[in-house]
Amino acid sequence: FNLNLGPSLSWEVDIWKRLRNAKDAARLRMIAQYEVRNFLISRLVTEIARNYYELMALDTSLKILDANISIQEAAFLKMQALKLYAKANQLAVNRFEAQLNKTKSQRFETSQNIVEKENRLKFLTGIYGEAPIVRHSDQFMTLPVQELQTGVPTQLLENRADIRQAEAAIKAAKLDLKSVKAQLYPNVTIEAGTGFSGFNPQLMFRPQSLLYNAMGNIMMPLINRRA
Repeated sequence: FNLNLGPSLSWEVDIWKRLRNAKDAARLRMIAQYEVRNFLISRLVTEIARNYYELMALDTSLKILDANISIQEAAFLKMQALKLYAKANQLAVNRFEAQLNKTKSQRFETSQNIVEKENRLKFLTGIYGEAPIVRHSDQFMTLPVQELQTGVPTQLLENRADIRQAEAAIKAAKLDLKSVKAQLYPNVTIEAGTGFSGFNPQLMFRPQSLLYNAMGNIMMPLINRRA
């Protein structure tokens, strides 16, 4: 038998760009994952903003309902006084009372929605305190509204993170396909090594036992064609 001891090196000549395409595909998949992260951040920011402005709108609705309740209570008391002096009947009093109760019911529902929106915002922002969400609902009706143009240009669609993620995934898949096809082509490999060789361990580390080689080979992967 023969003993060999030493390092060896094997280098594949990337003629068909198999390794380069695989590297570029891995890079594009990493970019796609980064765009997924950006997409999730955008969705989270959008959800927070939407719930925040809906909370401000609910506060404004509650303020309007309180004003309507005050007006309807005054009208209800006035109608009771008119009935007392025979200027109105019970039907009119019942109608004002029913409208007042309906408005109070709407106020209760709006208050419940405000609590739900606040809990939703606390969940999205990671706040777990009892304090209410700080907002400036009194400025809601004076917020400037920018006019949106109809139609969506293609350049604007390219700014969306989910579209960029899908584009990177498609490019990575194409490069993967090219890399797989290149495995069916002839493969050129250069191998080199150095070390000591001997049939006797006592003769291994002598200068006469120094071994070095360099060789190249070509292989046609016929077996991998079905795979």
